[in-house]
Amino acid sequence: MDEQEFESYYQTNYKKVISFFLRNGFDQDDALDLTQDVFFRVYSKSQQFIGNTDASFVAWLKSIMESVWKNKLKSMKTQKRAAQTVPVEDDMEVPIQGNDPLDELLTEERVGPLREAIRKLTEPARTCLIMLIYHQKRYQEIATLQKLPLSTVKNLLRGARELIKAELDEP
Repeated sequence: MDEQEFESYYQTNYKKVISFFLRNGFDQDDALDLTQDVFFRVYSKSQQFIGNTDASFVAWLKSIMESVWKNKLKSMKTQKRAAQTVPVEDDMEVPIQGNDPLDELLTEERVGPLREAIRKLTEPARTCLIMLIYHQKRYQEIATLQKLPLSTVKNLLRGARELIKAELDEP
């Protein structure tokens, strides 16, 4: 992959990568940092890319994104064990491209309460929920990846659903 191809792939996909990390509970700064990590890996490993279609590139990009995401989660667990916390910023915004201000306001009114409810979850519950919904992992896969008993994963997800439902049902 030459620099011109890389630039083309970057321009086509960087917003999708940022959105992936924002949807997975990272704030704007972390999402940008993680996106930079993803494209640094893409660029540095571009000689390993074997494919000639956009679909094959997207599949390869997706595997790199998941790798960066998993590494970040592991890093966050390590930080937590060291009694450090990773703050969830109040100014997390999902970039909305090409919409007029009214569309942006309506989208934020729908997404805002859900995002806030998800922020209130404990880190293990939020991580399990993200893996279930966005990564379509099964309970057993989540338990294996998180090194938790299956019953704990089920309880975390049940509690997460109940908390989100209660938060969204509040007037």
